[in-house]
Amino acid sequence: MSRVSRGAVFENEIRKTLEKIGQGEEAFYFLKFPDTRGFVINPEKEGRFLPKVPSDHLVIFKGRTWFLEEKSSRNPASFSFAFIKPHQIKAGRETERAGARYYFLLCNRARKRHHIIYAVNVKNMVWLINTYRASGRESVKWSELEERKDVLKVVKDSGSLWTDISKIFMDGA
Repeated sequence: MSRVSRGAVFENEIRKTLEKIGQGEEAFYFLKFPDTRGFVINPEKEGRFLPKVPSDHLVIFKGRTWFLEEKSSRNPASFSFAFIKPHQIKAGRETERAGARYYFLLCNRARKRHHIIYAVNVKNMVWLINTYRASGRESVKWSELEERKDVLKVVKDSGSLWTDISKIFMDGA
């Protein structure tokens, strides 16, 4: 399975989870932003670039706003910073400056039917990228994310949804 389709599978799992979290919650709304590929040929114009979206999902719960950017990797040892794009960091900083929350949901899919999400806010992601790149590293080990107290960890076993990501919204982390 390609990286794009693994990412689409993870995004769909998160969408289903958000639907489940929102059941029975009147003050819960979410939106999946459409993925953009960058360039569109328009018959009325020569072509144009589409704006980059800030994240994969927008969530509003009880008057508070979160942006969720989902990333998925099958690398058993680490998560590569190459998956984090500069426009995502920029969007995260801007949305947090405006009062919203922005999380990267990093999914370790190395083990079949036993996946783990690490929810990292934009401030901590920037710190990780800058600190690790300063020491010549382009990735963070899953075990290092496991040890961090400022990262929410969620385990998903086969057939279940990521319902524990609701902690992001409930705790106001």
